Amino acid sequence: MFRFRPPRAVAFVDLRGEATDWLRPCPMALAGDGTLGASLRLGPGTYAYKFRLADGEWCLDPANPRTRAWDGVRNSLLVVDGADEPVLHAPVRPYAYVEDDGRLRIGAGLRRGHGETLALAWDEGRGPRRTLMRVVAAEDEHMLLAAHLPVSAAEVEYRFEVGEGARVGTSVPFRVRPADLRPDVPAWWRGAVVCTVLVDRYRPGGRAGEWPPGVLAIADDRRAGGDLDGVAEALPHLADLGVTVLHLTPLATSPSAHRYDATDPDAVDPSLGGEDAFRRLLDRARGAGLRVLVDVTLTHVHRDCPEFADVRARGPASRFWEWFRPTRWPFSEGEDPGYEHYQKRRWAEPLLRLDNPEVAERLARTAAGWVARGADGLRLDAAADVPEAVLAGIRQAVRAVSRDAVLLGEVISAHAWRWTAGALDAATDFVAQQALYDWALRRSGDAASIADRLARRAFWRGGPACTSVRFAGTHDQPRFRTLARDPAAARLALLEVLTGPAVPLMLYGDEVGLTGGDGGGDFEDVWPERRCMPWDPAAWDVATLALVRSAARIRREVPALAGGEAEYLAPAPDVLVVRRRHGDDVADVLLHRGDGVADVALPGGAPGGAEVLLALGDATVGAGRARLGPWAGLVLRRVPPPDVARAWAVVRARNAELALAAWRDGRVEVASLPVRLDVVVTEACNLRCRHCINHSPERTRNGVARALRPWLVGRMREALAAADRLSMTHGGESLVEPALWDLLAAYAAARKDAGGAPAGRRSDVHLLSNGMLLDGDTVARLAEAGVTSVGVSLDGATAATNDAIREGGSLDRVVANLAGAVRRRASSGADLRIGVSAVACASNVAELPDLGRLVADLGLDWLKVEEAVPATGFARGEALSPRDPRLADAMADLRARSATGAFVLVDHLAPPAGCACLSASRPGLEEFLAADAFANRAGANPCRAAWEHACIEPDGALRPGDWERPVAASLADVPFPEAWNAAEMQEERLLALSRVSWDVRSRCGRRGCGEASAAAAPGPATRP
Repeated sequence: MFRFRPPRAVAFVDLRGEATDWLRPCPMALAGDGTLGASLRLGPGTYAYKFRLADGEWCLDPANPRTRAWDGVRNSLLVVDGADEPVLHAPVRPYAYVEDDGRLRIGAGLRRGHGETLALAWDEGRGPRRTLMRVVAAEDEHMLLAAHLPVSAAEVEYRFEVGEGARVGTSVPFRVRPADLRPDVPAWWRGAVVCTVLVDRYRPGGRAGEWPPGVLAIADDRRAGGDLDGVAEALPHLADLGVTVLHLTPLATSPSAHRYDATDPDAVDPSLGGEDAFRRLLDRARGAGLRVLVDVTLTHVHRDCPEFADVRARGPASRFWEWFRPTRWPFSEGEDPGYEHYQKRRWAEPLLRLDNPEVAERLARTAAGWVARGADGLRLDAAADVPEAVLAGIRQAVRAVSRDAVLLGEVISAHAWRWTAGALDAATDFVAQQALYDWALRRSGDAASIADRLARRAFWRGGPACTSVRFAGTHDQPRFRTLARDPAAARLALLEVLTGPAVPLMLYGDEVGLTGGDGGGDFEDVWPERRCMPWDPAAWDVATLALVRSAARIRREVPALAGGEAEYLAPAPDVLVVRRRHGDDVADVLLHRGDGVADVALPGGAPGGAEVLLALGDATVGAGRARLGPWAGLVLRRVPPPDVARAWAVVRARNAELALAAWRDGRVEVASLPVRLDVVVTEACNLRCRHCINHSPERTRNGVARALRPWLVGRMREALAAADRLSMTHGGESLVEPALWDLLAAYAAARKDAGGAPAGRRSDVHLLSNGMLLDGDTVARLAEAGVTSVGVSLDGATAATNDAIREGGSLDRVVANLAGAVRRRASSGADLRIGVSAVACASNVAELPDLGRLVADLGLDWLKVEEAVPATGFARGEALSPRDPRLADAMADLRARSATGAFVLVDHLAPPAGCACLSASRPGLEEFLAADAFANRAGANPCRAAWEHACIEPDGALRPGDWERPVAASLADVPFPEAWNAAEMQEERLLALSRVSWDVRSRCGRRGCGEASAAAAPGPATRP
């Protein structure tokens, strides 16, 4: 409830601000005590607001001391379920959201005068951690800070600290579920490049792009005759540009050229070709790899719309009377027609009463209808004028038709997060456009001031970059080239848009230098700019066309440009740098405005080398500096200097050899990366095994099971390129987590980029599964993704035994899946070993021989029998000594069967320890290592594990050698090479060196050492 006593008598007072929209007033009513009041239902968040008097004066709320100010304008601030002073935060967008790479971004404002550091103390169920936030932007009253948390569990709690740990902002921690903060944006939209086409002005079908005489010169609102078949004919041009999404202005039946005033919102205008032409366009767009967005008008219709025509004829007796906003009846024509209408004197466009449930239902039905026809999404005109509940209903209706449909809203307000937090997938960013205007058009601020504005805008965007759409101009504005009157300036603006962090949008014709009138006209009244698209290439600006093609291509191909975050730098007053970063991939976009020449050093904080991806105008780079001529630009991929690049090439090609040499020489700081990577894909599981060693059932039930996120896959890129083996054997059931496939694809891509397996070495991938999801198609997909070894856990030869231990599992289903896997392997010739891993315990020891027979009958390659680790009460009660007579008899039976070649037996009940070089003095060691290497497709070298073997948890924690070792470093904090040489890693290596003499190390890996290998391991010769 907002209350306000005006400082003087006025006719009325409005409440305005971020609770609704600064342009949309919320009327205040007179209360009994002489104050004015307004009641709004608001969720958690922060809301800037003010009271506006009838005479135009703006007033702060005297009853609320909290304020926020920017660019010299100060507003009152309401905080709902957020932090107390001096912290500006609420656990919702724009302060909290999940990035596309899976990291949880937390932002906050710290009121000036309370220091310049702010930290996050956070816990996702594994103990408290502390992350220092960094200053990313500044406002008049607050420093704006942000931090990315490598959260991998379902829930996290956090609080703020200043100085040496003093808690501020809240007495209890905030608690959020990252899944609730992840924007539900279809994946295809994240890589979108959008082109807006005003259908009437784009291309007439069947005329080879030739317009009728005189039409090209149309500069008013007459129809030109473009249609949907013409758009279909132009699809090859759009695809060649790099456009992936076609935005069509409204197609509904209408009397106008722009068709934002529908007489039938549910029908394709026959003058555009009707329904058949729309279907043809959609079919051809899919064939060309383009998605299609259709523009839908929500706030108004044409006065000839049947519902309003009924109101005109019958007045209050019409059943549609409450659909509109009449002020009198009968109506008249002209600027005061007797009903509220669209702005700018458009009296023929009556406004809909959007709070009417029937209207809301009609709008939802119309929107869903366009998607049902085949549209990939909608652009919602004037979305900020539509109540959130109505937009939510539209979203629900559209997503019921297609979960893959996108809703893009036209939002002019700066606080677009209010709409993209749930009602929309993305919103237009006019604030960023104005910053671009100031930079490249008005030249009203230097690079540092523009960088500050863009950084502030990034903070308040309130979501991943894909929730924002940026542009140099829209179909409702003068074209940038018209305003600039300089093709070079227009090209620079296009380069900024096409390489920036948001989804880029171009207006048809911008790519060929189309221009309009004198830049005059109101918003939405710019017909001279809506010229017909010329299809004669001789009339095109080929330099602009080449720029657009190149920029769209590198955006698609370079990870930092396709999905990286942005940082804004200012190395010189007229040089703005937009740094894009995705994991370890960094690209710098240098933009020089003006007519002079700028010579600047390449910004630091990135690899020292630079690969030129695109040069606009007179632009060169060399010796760590860039030279930029008038209105020139450069897109640089920051790469290691040549000597560093050569060193990395050596690591990729000779990684295992380098690691072995470092071990033999006793070096604790190494110039290599792990040879083996063990990665936890997820701690969640679809079973509730009673002897689970990593507590997956409990973690899954309590919602604290962590899972791999995309950012971590990116951080492992160099390590994946260098490693000969990748395994996923720890944690929960990897097949329940989609990130498994991302990891496998990343490993395959990294090895391919590194030139394949170095020196002829194999690249093996081992996966442990409970088998419930291991159907034939999944096996085929795993093999295609590079998996060469699959182990399936079974704990009994009968369903009664196995399913009692592995609660939620089904022996019959797993056996059927294994049989199908063997058949699929045989039919495809896949290089894949399949085996069974069993935990021996009191409940199943009698069934171990039968389990061996089952493995042999299925045609599996190996059977591993392991000891029960006393991690649970059940396991402690079921544990058997390896010397137990029952277990000894069972193992004797299995050894006899293994000796016939039926399968390889891996006896892991009391495995001898050590490397193969010790086999002469340790009976059974060589046999065990060979069998284990066969099953796992890799030999183990325990002595040198700290040089070769890294274990990585979902939050980026890195452990050397095995999962029992302490965490040595976090990949969330440092790149992999730095983590692999962290002080803790070097201490682990020193400890390992103290256990093994130099004489033993010097022989390690040499001929005669006795080292076992997967290639030398025993196994049926007929099996891969």
